[in-house]
Amino acid sequence: MKRVTVIGGGVVGLSSGLSLQRLGHAVTIVDKLPPGDRGACSFGNAGILANYEVISLNSPKLPMQLPGLLSVNDGPVSVLMNRHFLKKTIPWGLSFLSNCTSGGSEATQRALASLNKHSKQAWDDVLRELSPGLTSDTRVIHATNAAGWEGLLAAAARRRAVVGAEYETFSTPKEITAVEPTVGVNPMVRGMVRYGNSCHFRNPGRTMQELAQLFEAAGGTFARGTVANLTPIGTGLRADLAEGDPIESESVVVSGGSESIELVRRCLPRDRVQCEPERGYHIMFTGIDAREVCGHAVGWLPGKFFITPMETGVRVAGLSEWGGRDEPADPNRLDWLERKARLLLPKLPPRDKSRDWLGYRASIPDQTPVISRSVTSPAVFLAFGHGHLGMTQGPLTGKLVSQLVSGQDTLIDLHPFRASRF
Repeated sequence: MKRVTVIGGGVVGLSSGLSLQRLGHAVTIVDKLPPGDRGACSFGNAGILANYEVISLNSPKLPMQLPGLLSVNDGPVSVLMNRHFLKKTIPWGLSFLSNCTSGGSEATQRALASLNKHSKQAWDDVLRELSPGLTSDTRVIHATNAAGWEGLLAAAARRRAVVGAEYETFSTPKEITAVEPTVGVNPMVRGMVRYGNSCHFRNPGRTMQELAQLFEAAGGTFARGTVANLTPIGTGLRADLAEGDPIESESVVVSGGSESIELVRRCLPRDRVQCEPERGYHIMFTGIDAREVCGHAVGWLPGKFFITPMETGVRVAGLSEWGGRDEPADPNRLDWLERKARLLLPKLPPRDKSRDWLGYRASIPDQTPVISRSVTSPAVFLAFGHGHLGMTQGPLTGKLVSQLVSGQDTLIDLHPFRASRF
């Protein structure tokens, strides 16, 4: 048995803690926020369990499309022209563009497929120990307009070829309305694809809270604070907190999402992981049973956002904004989401502006997370950079981390996820 400190109490950190416990380790999870807090990315995501997803952002077509995406004031991608963007995001972006090749894209798809083939089963194993009804009994839908229809079909076929995704297509108003009536009545909707064996979380924040309760019930402990430094001591490490007592352990797992970036830069200098915080937003529509608005989680491809019916209302989540963590939420981006969502679903209830949300995804240039032993220290393990798929891949990543820490053979080949690739 080892003493293990897990830095980060989101879906990856909680899943790592639970999996490490199952292998007999004593685990402490450190985070400045309580599990499920609205300040965390694991609270504010779209709630999609996208086990079908292998289509990555580093498409070979993107370099030609990028100038148009960035020049449109009314589009889903935006930048904040600040010091962070100039100093850190631009170098990251150049590395990202170098991965926008056929070979780079195909390597990413293979890596994501190796994770997502097992992601649903990993969640099922966890959900059996939690309250019923945390996930939907409906599948995830992708919908588009006439201009995007052929691309939607091509993406579905690619997902089937790479990861074995099952799907159905709906291409007439009658078919669409039978599945999702509020979407089917909109004349701009050309068609939909529904992915089998997928689902959405009805309350991501509550799901995190239940994972935390399960962890504590099994003897796990939480420490509230921010890790300022990692100090070698013997064969282990001491996590020095900016506030509170230090924590000593034989192993440390860095799984704090986008907040892992500065810690790695500061404390693990030989781990040159290229990772940037990608800003994402969500808005909530309340005052009605969300299932009356839409029965499925619907991804609207022209706007690059999801509309998800949840316990707390209808969540619309999306956007990709670059420029670091320091700038406040842009109200124009939030209004953009509302405007575009109402074009698709005009009968949405009132937006609750008190619940507007901004969070930060950890994004890596090759769109592949790091799940690896540290290059700097053999006692440190890295598990972050999941981008838009953290909620999907959390429990599987936790299982892989526990196998690495325990010196076991891992369920999948982790070479594509190694920290030394940068």
